[in-house]
Amino acid sequence: MPSSPLRSPGTAPDRVRRPALPYEESDLDRYRDLQQLAYGVAERAAGRLRAGMRESDAAERLRQELRAAGIGAFARRPSARFGRRTAGAGTPGGLPGMGGRLLARLREPERLRDGTPYLLDCVLTAGGRTVGVALAGRLGGNPVWDVLRADLPAYRDLVLREVRRGSPLHRLGRAVDALAARHGYDNPDRGLLGGVIARSAPARAGDPQRRTGPARPASHAHRLPPGLWAVSPRVAFRGVGVAFEELLVVTETSACWLDDDLPHARTP
Repeated sequence: MPSSPLRSPGTAPDRVRRPALPYEESDLDRYRDLQQLAYGVAERAAGRLRAGMRESDAAERLRQELRAAGIGAFARRPSARFGRRTAGAGTPGGLPGMGGRLLARLREPERLRDGTPYLLDCVLTAGGRTVGVALAGRLGGNPVWDVLRADLPAYRDLVLREVRRGSPLHRLGRAVDALAARHGYDNPDRGLLGGVIARSAPARAGDPQRRTGPARPASHAHRLPPGLWAVSPRVAFRGVGVAFEELLVVTETSACWLDDDLPHARTP
């Protein structure tokens, strides 16, 4: 577990000047627990994917696993992307509305088979708190996916480094683009919020979603304001994409990921 984002390491407690961050340690603990729950459930759902499944089957599997864990409310309902759609091509399964679901079903690619990459995705709500999860995986072996996954922690490190520097969102996006270019990858979200999706989370149960700052910064020229932010970068190569979504704690002077014990943060 990372050191407290509300206290600078090595600083005596009685000399700490608390940053303008509307969270108590207990708030962050609850967010951390919910994020752990979300990724744990997603990993269980991924472990039950089988050849022959459709995107809608995988999305339903994730939904069932979340409901079994006591999660029944979603800000973005569970969805799955297979194959080239992990890289941003096509429309993900589980679009809202009957027409969207029918369109998604008609556009679904071939069923899951050996070597197929996938992304499981949702934004869930529990106890007034909202957490997103994006779990990248593949069924069986896929060497392209393996290389992308091995490089994913570098993007996590880059995001943290740039936010700590106070980089505005457009510069953060350019940094992600530059790293992707050095790797020979594409950033499917290029041009959207500077190339890195970010949204704020409420400070406590019952607080409005915009409490910690604008859900989407009004200008790409400004740094992320203090608060708890969900950040979701994605990179792709040759029709294979990997991504993660994670909570980032931003103070007036620094930043840290809320939890380092998540699937995409571990050594493959």
